Order: sequence, then structure tokens, then C-alpha cells
Amino acid sequence: MEFNFRIPIINKLKHIRVNYSQPTEISNFSIDINRELQMDNRVMKYYYPMNMKYNDLTEGFETFDRKIEKPEPLDNLLKVLKEKNHLTFKNENEKKPHVITWRGLIVKIMCLPYLRNSFFELVVCNYNNILYIQESREKKENITNNDITQQKFCYSGFKFEALSTIPIPPEEIDKSENNKVLLEERVHDIVNNKEEYGIIVQSKLNNIRLIMGAEVDCAERKFSPNETQKPYVELKTTKIISNSQEENNFERYKLIKFWAQSFLVGIPKIIIAYRNKDLEVEKVSSLSTLKIPHIVNQHHIERQQKNKLNQTREIAKDLKKGSNFNIKKYNHEPWNANVCLAFAEIFLNWLKHEIVNVSDPNISYTVTFDSEVNKNFIHVKCNGSNSGFLPNWWIN
Repeated sequence: MEFNFRIPIINKLKHIRVNYSQPTEISNFSIDINRELQMDNRVMKYYYPMNMKYNDLTEGFETFDRKIEKPEPLDNLLKVLKEKNHLTFKNENEKKPHVITWRGLIVKIMCLPYLRNSFFELVVCNYNNILYIQESREKKENITNNDITQQKFCYSGFKFEALSTIPIPPEEIDKSENNKVLLEERVHDIVNNKEEYGIIVQSKLNNIRLIMGAEVDCAERKFSPNETQKPYVELKTTKIISNSQEENNFERYKLIKFWAQSFLVGIPKIIIAYRNKDLEVEKVSSLSTLKIPHIVNQHHIERQQKNKLNQTREIAKDLKKGSNFNIKKYNHEPWNANVCLAFAEIFLNWLKHEIVNVSDPNISYTVTFDSEVNKNFIHVKCNGSNSGFLPNWWIN
């Protein structure tokens, strides 16, 4: 069995009313240096601004302790839910989620209306009328493993995290000389991406109840478990922005993902390191997650006003050429947060409806978007019996 989902045009999505409830953290966990799951926050880090004297994000690349890159199954997420008794939804229908997944997969879906030159392949299972979604393939081909330049770009992000975090709350740094040593040690410590601190949140996208697991980079300060919004921080790197075109590209293709990633799980702040071509940090700035859509829209208006004269000249040139004139070339609208949320809601509701009658943990569906094949459809294919991926201990 195969079927397709046609991606709605953006103008239709703009007018759909969407409400996304404040995400609530229901649990946390750690993945230690041995990639073992721990039911606590032992590897959680705290943000402490980097020393700009040590701004080389390639330092220590040769000793990078890197995890094996592969799609993340749902097993750890389900283990935490089981271990910490977050299972009331199995017997209380009013609390039962409609979707259990990793945050990053919802990000891929949310951003699709604006990032159509992309690829994702997910696998979905319907069990007890809950959609379980995990990744099947991240890329069609993994061509970066042997590319040293690409590896260094990847490493630079983890190096920035290492230079900007400490294992104790920042307010404790000045309490002893031993604590201050942490700031010196982090400069030359071996960088690894094996350790991860994660949270599990529940939220609601209109009528769709979501449970999502997500990695969190660090916290801004010590906090109480009872705080409604934890002071988490997302750390990002990007190339330095030199002109309005680069600003437009950054906001259009990267900032949309930065926003979606933090917004979905309630991370209030994003700290961005701007690096030069030598992968050296030139400046660091912060953004409020909730303000990003407004900032993007405001910058778009400012660029339109600034470039109005230049656009008029370019349009005149195109008019002289005749057939090549395209007004859309000069009027790229900024992305809209409501469009992203509306699309995610429509697609998840459609997917739930299509496979609602197949509540069988032994049957899975592959969900694929491949821009090289078709930019207008998401393809869904049933994988038949014995294709399920949920662990037996969860089903039983």
C-alpha cells in the first residue's frame, strides 16, 4: 500500500489558526561517555561565555572523540518513559499522546514548506493509536565522512560548546580557585559528542498531543525542577554575516531551523557564534527564541526598503530581456511561524487518519520526502508485516 500527501501552498497555510501549548518537561536523562543511558542529569552543562582569546574552533580536531553517526531509534526515549513511570496514557485515553518521537523529526516536517530542497526518510508505526516516529535515513548518501573540511565544520560546533560550557552552575565559579581551573581546562580538553543531556516534553499542537525527546546543550543557571520554563540554552555556530544577501540566506535557511528546534521544546534562548573562514569566532550574540519570527519579518522589511532602488534597476533589465522577468525573484517573503506549525498539524493529522485502522506494532510505514524526485509530495509506503521497530519490552 502506497499513498501521497500533497504539500499545501503557503498562502493556504497562512490563514489556518494554530495553537501550540507551552511545552512541559516531564523527564530528563543523560547519555554518558560510553553511550550508556542514565536516568538522571549527570552530564548536564551550564553556559559560561567563552574566552575570546581562545577562539580557534579547529583546535583539538585531531583528538575529537566522535560517536558513530546513525539514525537514533526511539529505544532510549521509551526506556525513560517506562523507567520513570510516564505510562499513565496507556490506560487514560484523555491523556494518551497521538505522537511519540524525537524533536528533530518534527523540525524536519515543520520547516518543509520553506526548505523544499531537502530529503528525509522516516519510519512510522501505529500502536494503541499512538504514532511512533523515528528516523530511517538522514541523507541519501553520507559523503561527509571522508571530507576533512566538512568534518572540521562539524567539529567547530562541538568545540564551541566545549569552550562555552562548564559542569557546575556559573554562580559557583568564583567560590573557589579549583572551580576557576575549569575555565582553563575546557580550552584544551578533548572534545566529544558522545555525552548528551536530554529532556522529554509534552505539548499540544491544536488537537494533537505530542511527546518529544530532545538533546539540550546547556542551562544558563541552576534551576528548580518545578520551574515552568527551564533556563535552557541552545548553542549554534554560523559563518560571519557580511552583507544583506548573507543575512537573508542565514535567516531563510538556518534561522528557521534554529527557531523550530528551540521553540518546540521550550528552550528560551539561542546563543550564536559567528565564525570566519578560518573557523575562528569573531563574535557571539544571543537571541530570544520567541522573538525570532518578528526579527526575521522586520529584517525583511528593512532589506526591501534598502534594496528597492536596486530591485527597480534589475527589474528594468529583465523587462528589456523579455522572457526572463519574474517578480518572485525580487520578492522572497520571509518564513512564517504559523505556516510551519499549520503544516505540521495538517500532515500529522493526515498521517494519523491514513493509518488509524492499522494499530499493529509489527507493521511500519516509510515516510519519504525527496526533492530530487518530487517537491510537491510526501510519499508513504507500507512495509508489510514484521517491519515494526518498537522493542518487545515496550509492546509487552
